[in-house]
Amino acid sequence: MVETKESQENLAYIRTHVDNLERLVRFQISANPASREAIRERFGQREGMAEVYLALGEGPRTQDELAAVVKRSVPTISRILKQLAEEGMVAKMPSLHSPKKMVYRWTDLEEMLKVSKIAAECATTNPELKPVKSDAMQQTELNIQANESGGQH
Repeated sequence: MVETKESQENLAYIRTHVDNLERLVRFQISANPASREAIRERFGQREGMAEVYLALGEGPRTQDELAAVVKRSVPTISRILKQLAEEGMVAKMPSLHSPKKMVYRWTDLEEMLKVSKIAAECATTNPELKPVKSDAMQQTELNIQANESGGQH
């Protein structure tokens, strides 16, 4: 199919609306206290789920790597990751080192809702796992602190 100016404009229009809808949904999720409570409930429903989520704080990991870190079987890790993915808390992607293996990582829900903080509160079997702040989150906090101290002159 040959792309026309009209089809390109239609596509741009659709992309703009999808982006706007995604922004609206993200805002609604982050502004709603029930979102955090739903995540807390989800972590409480399955033992080890919070620990698996926190173990992803250092970056993408395979199921085998997660099993070694949280000391659970690979099938258990697989079931937990499936639930976390269904909830939108983790995403699955091919490994850069071995395209046949999949790695899991946090989604943007982490920055919106600080899911790792909720997970740390719910963690039971590995209390040494702590929430990990991304570089972007740390920079944002530094910027907020700088603006607050700069505005108090």
